[in-house]
Amino acid sequence: MAGEFRRAAVAALALITAVTVAGCGETDAGQPQDNYGGATAATSTSAAPRPAPVPSTIDQAAVAPGTRDLMAKVRATDACALHDPALTARLGAFQRFDRDGSWTRCRMFVADAEDPANFFRFDLDLVDDFLAADRGSLYKPDQLAGQTVFMRFDNDHPGGWSCSMRIAHGDTGFAATLAVSRLAPPKNSPIPWDQACAFTREYMTAILGNLVTLPAHPIDTEDGRSLIQQNPCPAEGPIVAVFPEWKVKSTGLVNAYGCKLTLRRDNAYGKVEVSVGLQANAEQVPSEGETRLPAGLDGGQLVITGRYQSRAGLTGTETRTVHSADPGLAVGCSAALVYRPANPSIPNSAHLVTLGVDIDRTGAAPRPDACQALDQLAGDIVAALG
Repeated sequence: MAGEFRRAAVAALALITAVTVAGCGETDAGQPQDNYGGATAATSTSAAPRPAPVPSTIDQAAVAPGTRDLMAKVRATDACALHDPALTARLGAFQRFDRDGSWTRCRMFVADAEDPANFFRFDLDLVDDFLAADRGSLYKPDQLAGQTVFMRFDNDHPGGWSCSMRIAHGDTGFAATLAVSRLAPPKNSPIPWDQACAFTREYMTAILGNLVTLPAHPIDTEDGRSLIQQNPCPAEGPIVAVFPEWKVKSTGLVNAYGCKLTLRRDNAYGKVEVSVGLQANAEQVPSEGETRLPAGLDGGQLVITGRYQSRAGLTGTETRTVHSADPGLAVGCSAALVYRPANPSIPNSAHLVTLGVDIDRTGAAPRPDACQALDQLAGDIVAALG
């Protein structure tokens, strides 16, 4: 458990240097464009416009056409509801579902009929990164029920025990992934299974329609408030009020529960990124001491420190980043806030709200303090979550 807390703290720190949803794909209206490569595609009055290429980076995927609608559909459904235990009866008896600490994933466990001490594990992830390079280096195209799917290159190696397939969500740079494995406890040791891909193809065929359409299914929760199936993207008004000289140029979703807004000023360098993430998690532990990283072309170091810090009525941690040349001004600030249900008797029900403000120092004068800005934003963002 301590290791999980440490990873969670590191994840909160990573908000400071997280994906930059800026540059390509931005418009003044805050809507993404189709041009990912930086070059303007040739057009003519007689030729149909070219489809946008598959994104090559998560930055591009976050603002790709269709990503916003995709993530809304992923949030609105339940990965466990898209599994079909009845189809696995010949392998053995259904045991249980496990969300694996995620609201977009679901593991299904089936006892191994040949040896009930062993089991089959069905890992379903509704939205996973699937960038242009993945389609050539890790996965190869195949056909299944009239649909193009992708098979891992290493699926059919001798002594295989697992098989992994993907169905791309259009050209967004994301895909649904299914992996079926045969394992033995207690260390999930692989058991050879020569029918791994044959069965995975059969199972994928049966659920493929739902993976494409993503029908709405509420996720069952106990009584009390919850972040499950909520939109992580905050309203722009309170953010622009904190940065009155800046405009929201893009809103990107790096996953169904992770949103980042990029702000820029007219005719000026520099940018501000505001990020919001929602997830299942537990108590946070701040990083120990300080971390120093090279600050890039402007020299010096970025000094990162963590501490316990409550915000918006929620306990949590803060990760503060300053430049060594100006240690009194935070250029980056993130908070990991523990969001509890109304009924505190429900065990392991705490969620996590992660907030981040990252200010590009280049030309950003006057330079706001990132932690002060986060203080001003936190209340409105948390209140909107209910």
